[in-house]
Order: sequence, then C-alpha cells, then structure tokens
Amino acid sequence: MAAGCSSTDKAGPPPLDVSTRVETATGPVVGYVSDRGVKTWLGIPYAQPPVGDLRWRPTRPVHAWSEPLASNEHPEWCTQVTTALDELEGIDKGQILGSEDCLYLSIYAPADATPNSALPVMFWIHGGSNMWGRAEQYDPSELARRENVVVVVAQYRVGPLGYFQHPALRDKADGLAAGAANFAVLDLIEALRWTRSNAGVFGGDSDNVTIFGESAGGQNVYALIVSPLSEGLFDKAITQSGIPQSTPMQWAMEGHEGVENPYPEAAQKITGSREPTARQLRSVSAEEIWQAYLSDGEREGSPTMVDDGVTIPADGIRASLARSLVARDIPIIMGSNQEEAKYLLAFDPEYTKKRLGFIITPRDRDLYDAASEYLSGAWRATTINAPARDVVRAGAGEVYSYRFDWDRQGSYWFSDVSYLLGSSHMVEIPFVFGMFDNFLGSLGGMMFHSDTSDDRAVLSRDMMHYWGNFARTGAPGDTPAAWPALTPETAQRTMIFDTPDDEGTRLGTDATSVDQIVEAVRTDPRLDADGRRCKIAASLGHIFGPAEPRFAALADSVCGMSQDR
Repeated sequence: MAAGCSSTDKAGPPPLDVSTRVETATGPVVGYVSDRGVKTWLGIPYAQPPVGDLRWRPTRPVHAWSEPLASNEHPEWCTQVTTALDELEGIDKGQILGSEDCLYLSIYAPADATPNSALPVMFWIHGGSNMWGRAEQYDPSELARRENVVVVVAQYRVGPLGYFQHPALRDKADGLAAGAANFAVLDLIEALRWTRSNAGVFGGDSDNVTIFGESAGGQNVYALIVSPLSEGLFDKAITQSGIPQSTPMQWAMEGHEGVENPYPEAAQKITGSREPTARQLRSVSAEEIWQAYLSDGEREGSPTMVDDGVTIPADGIRASLARSLVARDIPIIMGSNQEEAKYLLAFDPEYTKKRLGFIITPRDRDLYDAASEYLSGAWRATTINAPARDVVRAGAGEVYSYRFDWDRQGSYWFSDVSYLLGSSHMVEIPFVFGMFDNFLGSLGGMMFHSDTSDDRAVLSRDMMHYWGNFARTGAPGDTPAAWPALTPETAQRTMIFDTPDDEGTRLGTDATSVDQIVEAVRTDPRLDADGRRCKIAASLGHIFGPAEPRFAALADSVCGMSQDR
C-alpha cells in the first residue's frame, strides 16, 4: 500500500491558461501552468465510464468531445475504502468513497514543451494494494521539469470493481477480452493506447513510453509486461517494490490458503444468490459490492490479480516474465527498499505501542528487528533477486537492479521515526518525484525535516536523473555512479541509493536469498521464546507463500513443531 505527493490546492482550482490548449484526437483540452512552471492537465477522460452494463466489461475507448475540456481539477477517485493512510490527510478510515466514473489521467509537461518537442513519456501507475489510491496523491511536476519529460498519471478501477471474475460475466460480445478478470489491467492498456495516440500534442514522443509504478503499481507494471494485449504500447519499464505475482484462476474460484473470499463466495455476498446473473451483479450499487469485502469497516479478504488467460497468461506473471521481456526486448529497472516491511510493523499494535496516546515505540526491539529483517529480506529475495537472476539467465539484456536505503527521518514528538520506518515501503516515492512538502498529509512532516533537506535534494536529483536517463535511452547512465546492466555473472549487483552522509549513491551487491532467510528464521536465537519463530514464519508463509513454496513449508514446519500456529 502506498501513496505519493499531492498538488491539490484546497483553496480551489488554479485558473485555466489558454497557452496550454491542445487538440487531442478525442477533443480539445485546456489546463494551466503550475507555480513550478509546469504545464498541467488534470482529469482527462481516456475511456467511457465503466458504469451500468459496462461494469466488469473490457474498457471502452472514450467518446470524443467538441468543446474545450477544462482540465484544472483532479478527477474523482475510483470507488475505494479509506485507510489509515487517509487519516493522515484528515479523512476518516473505513468510508466507501469515490465513483465508478473514474477513468481519467493527468499530464505534466515542461513549460517549453510543444508538439514538436518529442520528449520521453513516463506513465505512472499508483500503488495501494490494487484496492486504493488515486491520481491526486502524486505530483510529478519536478520530475517533468528537471528531467525534461512528459509524465502521465492514470487512474484505474481498484478493488472488486477492478479485479473480479464470475462465470456469469463471461460474454463473447467482449471479443478478445471475453473472460477477463483483471479489468484494471484493461483500463491501463486503454490509458496507454490513449497516451500513444495523444502524447505528441503535449510535447511527448509516442514512440518512447516508459511505464513505472510502485507497490501494486509495480505489480501492474509486471502485468502489462506479460499481457498479450499490451504489446506495442510501451517501450521500457520501472517497477518500484512491485511483486511479480498473480493467482491461479482455480484458487480464485475455489479458494486456497492465503486466498480469502473466493469469487463465487463474494458474488453470493453481493447479490444474495448462489447463481447470480450478470444483470444482478451489474445492478447492485458499488457500495454493496465493497461491503462483501468488509467487516466492521475493515477489509476482510480482497480481490486478486488472476491468471485469467486473457489479460495475463494462464501460467502467471512470474512464469511468463522472462519470456515476455526477452521476446519484446523491454529494458527494465527492478528495485526495492531495504526495510520494506517496516510500513507493516510500525503501526501494528502487535509490534508497537503508544505512550501518552501518540509516542510510538516498539514492544520488543529484538522481535521488531527480526520481523523487519526477515520480512524485508523475503521481499527482496522473492521480488527482485530471484526474478532478476532468472530473466538475465533467460537472455534479457537490459536489466537493472536497485535498493533504496535512506533512513534519516530522525525523531518526531519523541518517536524514533528513523528506527520505526527507516527505508520502508513507499519512502522512495518523494525522491523519485522530487517533492517532499506534501507527502501523505502529516506523514511528510514526520519524515522530512529541514536539517536533512540538502542531502535529500542530492539523493532526489540522483534518482530523478537515473529515471530520466532510462526513459530517454533505456539505460540509467553513469552519473553520479556507473549503473551497468546485470549479467548472469553479476546478477547480485545492485545500485544502492542513499544520501551523501551515509555512503551516498553507489554500486553494491545484495545476495539475499530465500534459502538464506529460511535458515536464519529457523536458527535465530532472538526467536526462541514466546512463539516468536512461528509468528514470523507464519507471516512469511501468508505474505510470500503463494509465490514461494519454501516460505509456506517453513510456516508449516515451524508452527507445527511449536504448536503455536
């Protein structure tokens, strides 16, 4: 789950600027020039609203319009349930907000971009567990300005409206996409089609498109790489903390350990019928659909990305990734953060407690450290190191690996944020976008202080430069440090991103492996007491077991022996 940097002006939308008027293939659009001098167009429709009979249908191209479209306000969110991260922005948790009419994208371009500029296009896919997130949380203005690129931020259906399957919904009238389960992937494909057709009028090069995304957005990047329906729509890919994982259709339909609320069960909850019709499924409200995945306002189970054989090959993302990268000759950057799991641990009452109602401290530092080490290590081993090794051995020639290490948040109201969060999941996003002043509401104030601003600026410039170079050429470059592509002999090599006061950006290695994590959990003396070993083994099995059987076997073995499972 992750979000980014919002540019929303709570005082009202900025005035339209006639100099930003462009003529897209679907109609004229007028945006504004931001206070950073970046041309900005917000909320451009790229598809027909997926409402009524178009719910759970393949994404339809948008109808053309003739009057200039005012694009100076963020679009409404796709229907979703608010989370604890929304509370940081003053929005109560557990609300069902948004609209099914949400398939819009926003575009950011340098001030001097013209239809003749042919700038690289970077297409951002937001995170949020594929259950949450929206375009207004991200402001890539500084990336667009500094790196002279056009950045597109797309919304897509999330949760059960974006990922759902039921036999009643399979319709031959849907053509090649009949039987699809991953409607969000179809949304992103349509958004990429629109971008290919229209990037030029915003100053972009339609023949040079890089997709990039974080967390669930990174998973969607992987889905697009392997999807047989996306070929020819993009040229390069960057995945930040994405997991190359999808669920077999049989598990999604029949249930499986780690796959809660299988689709037939969810459909019955939604309609009250064991054998609902497509009309019944499409006639209930979006709120009723979401309620099937909630219990007392909390998510209970979730839809999942499925190997539907339509949007994703039947053998799944992980199995088809190498052959797709090789066949399509797609350069890719794959990376993760050193302490990914701390975003799960820091606000978990099983691992932390609050003193005086707001000072967060670990309940047990040894357990906190071990959980962070092994869950973060498993993330690295299963989502970066093993896939990178496999795709390089398969013949993919331009594969680059990174690890983000920055952990200089310091303290906030006596909470040691550097220790509690460190280089956790999503922390790299403000560095990639060059924006620190509005990161998830109050979270930015907790993490980014004035005494680290100079070093943060250096690291952010480094990352934006590498990302921009990659979008331009397919190689991240050699400044400030050479970042070479992986080879079968150097598959453990990775670029490490950190600030100058902590060794800086440099080429290093990360050999973390699944076997290494499994053995360490079995033998770590910090886990000897109070069922700790089972607790961590069970977490590894639950999170990574569906993708990595060795973690599932570890959970069975350890928890079976301790009888704590």
